[in-house]
Amino acid sequence: MNTASIAASFAVLAGLLTSTSALAATYQVTTTADDLDPALCDDTAASRCSLRTAIDLANQTAEHDDIIVPPGLYVLDNDGEGTIEIHTPMAIIGQAAGRTVIEPSMPLQAGFFISGEETEVRFESLSFEGGSEPQHGLLQAFGAGSLYLLDVDVLDFDFDETLVAAQGTNLQLHGVTFAGNTTDESAEPMVWTTGHLLAERLVLADNVMEGEGSSVVDASGGMARLRHIEIRDNSSDSFIVQLRSHFHVEGLYFHDNASEDGGLAVGHSNGGVIEQSTFASNTAKEGAALLVVEPEVNYVTTEVENSTFFGNEGVRGSAIAAAGMVQGRHLTIADNDSEFGVIYGIAGVATKIELEASVVAGKSAAPVCGGVPLGSNGYNLFEDASCPASALDIVEQPAGLDDQLTYGNFTPTVQPRGKSPLLDAVPTSALQADQRGRSRVAGAADIGAVECGAHGC
Repeated sequence: MNTASIAASFAVLAGLLTSTSALAATYQVTTTADDLDPALCDDTAASRCSLRTAIDLANQTAEHDDIIVPPGLYVLDNDGEGTIEIHTPMAIIGQAAGRTVIEPSMPLQAGFFISGEETEVRFESLSFEGGSEPQHGLLQAFGAGSLYLLDVDVLDFDFDETLVAAQGTNLQLHGVTFAGNTTDESAEPMVWTTGHLLAERLVLADNVMEGEGSSVVDASGGMARLRHIEIRDNSSDSFIVQLRSHFHVEGLYFHDNASEDGGLAVGHSNGGVIEQSTFASNTAKEGAALLVVEPEVNYVTTEVENSTFFGNEGVRGSAIAAAGMVQGRHLTIADNDSEFGVIYGIAGVATKIELEASVVAGKSAAPVCGGVPLGSNGYNLFEDASCPASALDIVEQPAGLDDQLTYGNFTPTVQPRGKSPLLDAVPTSALQADQRGRSRVAGAADIGAVECGAHGC
């Protein structure tokens, strides 16, 4: 799948994840108590309308309803009625994350269970915070239409089942932070969806996933679109993030993560695009930054463009490890450390790594390329002779890069210094802009993710 067709597919995805339901009723929550008494949920001054009661009333109509939740701490506990079920369209709207706080405190139960084929549910402007007891999941949607989290924090949960599960349900995360969540010896991911995933301004930070299979995010069904995402300081006994189907990742800052199996794992059954992204200071045995797994059913390609891999560490493939097909254009791969190759081709029937207009600079005496030999489409710079080169490549010359990741915008990168051989070395570039969105010079573009141009970097 090429870049244009992927973009068209994700335009359709965005439409699928946009609600057009008309509003039918608005319920105003007036108490933080967790009780169920519809008789107390009215428009009188004596109203004592709980969150649980408002949701129960909204469930009784097929139309989309709004539930307004003022600032306060809303503890859901066993003195109520257990898991809150939602099976009609509704929006639960707080005042702001950190002001409206929902704390499920129901061991061995989920916080909210969402079902119904046409059900679209939105949680907006609030926080979910873990209580003193381990939680059996937070939001579980099965066969619903869509689940939206907008400007929501999910903080400090100790959980033994997936916190946000969207099985057969589209999941949209916009302005959402998952931070400080932990699972102990669970085989469950923190966020899991088999529907489409659309995420923008998502932060995943300081989450600890212990147990085989316990990745931070596992998107295993529909298309996944990630834009302007920061994933940092997470640890996992599995992968940090798995994108198993079609994907488009733009503006990802993936840094300081530690994993057992790999950082961002893609290519299980479909290809996709990663662009304008930075992978920095991650550690894993292989694929500490990017792991392209062997495809399950067909030969698919992962395209990586205008991206930076800096300071990653692992036994093999600390920047890129691949058992599938990878095409890299205008990549800056520098200061990574790996015993058997910063870029490593894992033996497999589909393994094929090709680079174009990219710089690969090592950190130690270890080779920068290892495993199944990569292919060159020209105009690369390899700092040693371990990477098979074409007549159009520069080999065994210092790249002349800065040694700090301090340059750029949301996704920082490194720039060439002085008279670096990277400058003006690409007569024909396939990409019109660099990692920062700056136009490339026609006829004299620079190798790597950064375009300096006539006026300097």
